[in-house]
Amino acid sequence: MITAIETTEQQKFYEYLKSQFMQAGESIKDAIDALLNTGLITDIAQVEMMKDVGNFLQHQIDLKAKIVKAGPGIVDTPRPLWTDGQGKRWDLVKQSLQKMNFSAVDIQEIDDSTTAILNEGFEPPRKKKFVVRRGLVLGYVQSGKTTNFISLIAKAADSGYKFIIVLTGITDNLRVQTQIRIDERLILDPTQWIQLTTQESDFRASEINAAAFFTAAQTGNLAVIAVVKKNSKRLQSLIDWLNTLDHSIRSTLPILVVDDEADQATPNTAKKGKSTINRLVEKLADPEFMPRNIYMAYTATPFANLLMDGTEEKSLYPRDLVYPISPGAGYFGAAELFGRDAVDENGEEVSPEVKVLRLVSEDEVEKVRHNTWRYETELDNPDSALINALLWFILATAVRVYREGERDFSSMMIHTSSKTDDHTHMKNALEGYFESLKNPQKFASEIAPRLKKLWLEEVNSPEIEFTGLIPEWHEIESACSEIAAAIEVKIDNHKSSDRIFYSDKENLPRVPKIVIGGNTLSRGLTLEGLVCSYFLRASGQCDSVLQLGRWFGYRRGYEDLQRIYMPNYKPIEFMEWFRSLALLEADLREQIESMRQDNITPGQLPVRIRNHPYLSLTSAAKSRLAVAAQISFSNQRKDTTIYPMARVPLENNLENAKSFVSQIKNDYESERQLTFNGYPVFYNIPSRLIMEFLKRHNFVPDAKEISHQAWNDYIAKANSLNELDLWNVFIASPKQGKISGSVEFVDGVCISKISRAGRKHNEHLRTGTLSNRTDILSDLKSDSLSTQDVDALRDKHIADHELFAIRSRGLAKTGKEVPGLMGLYLIDKDSTPKNWDPSNQLTGIARLQPLMAPADVVGISMFFPRTTELSLAVNYTAVDLSRIGVFDDDEDIDQLIEEAENEDTGE
Repeated sequence: MITAIETTEQQKFYEYLKSQFMQAGESIKDAIDALLNTGLITDIAQVEMMKDVGNFLQHQIDLKAKIVKAGPGIVDTPRPLWTDGQGKRWDLVKQSLQKMNFSAVDIQEIDDSTTAILNEGFEPPRKKKFVVRRGLVLGYVQSGKTTNFISLIAKAADSGYKFIIVLTGITDNLRVQTQIRIDERLILDPTQWIQLTTQESDFRASEINAAAFFTAAQTGNLAVIAVVKKNSKRLQSLIDWLNTLDHSIRSTLPILVVDDEADQATPNTAKKGKSTINRLVEKLADPEFMPRNIYMAYTATPFANLLMDGTEEKSLYPRDLVYPISPGAGYFGAAELFGRDAVDENGEEVSPEVKVLRLVSEDEVEKVRHNTWRYETELDNPDSALINALLWFILATAVRVYREGERDFSSMMIHTSSKTDDHTHMKNALEGYFESLKNPQKFASEIAPRLKKLWLEEVNSPEIEFTGLIPEWHEIESACSEIAAAIEVKIDNHKSSDRIFYSDKENLPRVPKIVIGGNTLSRGLTLEGLVCSYFLRASGQCDSVLQLGRWFGYRRGYEDLQRIYMPNYKPIEFMEWFRSLALLEADLREQIESMRQDNITPGQLPVRIRNHPYLSLTSAAKSRLAVAAQISFSNQRKDTTIYPMARVPLENNLENAKSFVSQIKNDYESERQLTFNGYPVFYNIPSRLIMEFLKRHNFVPDAKEISHQAWNDYIAKANSLNELDLWNVFIASPKQGKISGSVEFVDGVCISKISRAGRKHNEHLRTGTLSNRTDILSDLKSDSLSTQDVDALRDKHIADHELFAIRSRGLAKTGKEVPGLMGLYLIDKDSTPKNWDPSNQLTGIARLQPLMAPADVVGISMFFPRTTELSLAVNYTAVDLSRIGVFDDDEDIDQLIEEAENEDTGE
């Protein structure tokens, strides 16, 4: 056996094996034997080299290395980096979570996820050959990301990381909010930490030199921590301060950079070169500047981060890890509030858990937009959404007092525009109304009767299910009067001098707050006790729209009291936008988890992001590299869901499909009676015929990833690597469900049409997911499944990658032998939703519609088996930059940063 890696060839194979098996606990020998048994490697010298390198690495893994207490030198330590019961800082954080009434289940989830992030995304801090790592933690909006990274920081510091930098958003109030949480939830024993920032002060180069700080940290086993706003002056000052350290010290200093709201300001948005913040953050994480650094991004909207240029070593692209954290019990996100389509046709749609949405009319939107809305003229209008929202805020706060016995934080958000002048105008337009609220006589004569009427309407509505105590009106009337008189109204924008702020030191009863704002409310800032939102701010980008939803989060004890007032008419169909965003989130997380299960990192295969039917993923500046991104279809099921609206291309598609089936029916083996789904299946079709069929099919040009170009490029590249040379083809013919009719597709092949409800789309026919998950198994013979696989299929949530593995076993094929699978679906042109009620169409409340196609529609589903070639990826366009329904300027990040720089006081 070799005792050291000496050649370039050995090094490459060693690094490959290490990345695949060091943490997986698998047998390297078995993997190499399986590779050699394919017969693809015949060179004897190469075979022996592979065996030697494999034995060498297996010996390293099996060796029970002793952990040596390190002095100034650096030693290797075995994985895992973190084990249970290790670390005083984490013990204190865990105890504080218990005191904050986190459930045991939630604490265990935080513990498990941060352990996984540490062990999968970090290097042992004193490892000889330290490799800088880049990761991203994917949360949900307002879901507890701060708690997660505080817990991660505690474990990292306990593991030996000596310098922690927490980068916050670009505004002072977000930095202060993060600093407060770190002070209260992490710095629980000040003797363990050296703090470089406070609630009152961002980073300033200290009079004590950097070397003195880190010598003290080393000597006293302390960790240095700084909470720094993403501001060019602050970041440059921090870099200059670190640069005073000799490189010999910096090269031994383990550093963790946590980038909160990492998709804001951090991605490069410059047309040429680097944007300032991007350049400075990259410098902090540059392996030449800080050789022992871990960069961990945190965001709920990672689209810009996943579209970064990952070609440079100092790039912030999360090449080593993307980890999806789960929200705790009681979290309300897009799916819980707006519902979600099924990830696949065989799955289940998610219905909203609470009916909290209220509509704002088009007429009211126009008045607010043009600053012509006046409370005096709306006071007696029972349909005024803004007046009703203000009234509901008072009612919900009063009911919370009734339920909880005290008045805690309670907030309302009014977010109609990004323009600061509009915020001022809105406050002025409401000034007289707030005066009425504080006037006992006007309150009794004008406000109280309408409060009572709204409360009774809500309580008696058959569509609303209250989950908490429901008081009688007389039991909350006096509380409503007190709350109305106590309300504070604040404007929160970069020009405001009296911005929203919450402190745990504020005495009870706490002041109810209404905040009017724009961009400063759209990133990271938590509005404590947010119970009512009035929201008109449109954006054309998925990340902006999600981040605007400050109402996402935890509402324990008042889930049923929250209300969101928003428009939902063309072209600003907010409810449909958020529903589609929920599907995008679910699909993205499923992909990430599947990649983690397969031990594939984003550096090997980029994470794909499902296109949103109405919005672009992120701004053009952040996504300009998407054209050059790469995608692999390995273990993926790809459906057509958008189709031409015109009769001729639909009829041509049907003729093309019939011609193709006639050809393969005559020339290739077929089966129906014994197949898994009972579909007609044709076997061992050459890829050439598949590609010719796809090329003749009329796809919608806007569907970049679902196209003959994308699919044929992938198949052609696979063929060059001796994969996907053969395909099986089935024609869907369901026995159950809503079947529109039976037709003779071609001579001797009768099938059932399928029914797929239509979704709203301006230019094309659009349906939901085309295929069922179990269609992946359509080409299996019914007797080919093992007992174990039959049992696994009983899980209705079984993931696609597991189904692909079952298919491979059922076909008795492995590696490059596994054929591709293509499914054809004939969708009835007169398809309607299940239990369709035509009256819904008249009222405009139906989300699903009859398809109303001019001809029957041919759908195609492609099932790409797992590839053995990690290089098998093709170029694609990830986003469609067309924008619809935007009446407001999108968040201008350059302008925001400039404003933040101007208001910063510097050193």
